[in-house]
Amino acid sequence: MRPERTIPCDLKDFPKSSKRYTEARYYEGLALYHLGKKDEALAVWKETVEGSSQDPWIYRADWAYTSILDGKKKTFSTLDKGSSLLNRIGYAFTENPDLSGPKN
Repeated sequence: MRPERTIPCDLKDFPKSSKRYTEARYYEGLALYHLGKKDEALAVWKETVEGSSQDPWIYRADWAYTSILDGKKKTFSTLDKGSSLLNRIGYAFTENPDLSGPKN
């Protein structure tokens, strides 16, 4: 029986006082997503976006969150309700490429 795969604890326990906190949280969510724990990944990204100041990693987390919930949409419209945590109507590309995993 294979042991359960988990994310490194240093991502989970990254100090909020660090300038790289949101980056660590983004990668924590990404690790969870690739371990098949989609709901946990969504929760990490949501908590990160809603609980942190704006920076590039907040947008990346919002994009991943939105990609999972709306990834199949081909276009975005100002009439769409949208699920972006930052109330964006979309991103330049509809799906965050980090969600597809590493390229061989």
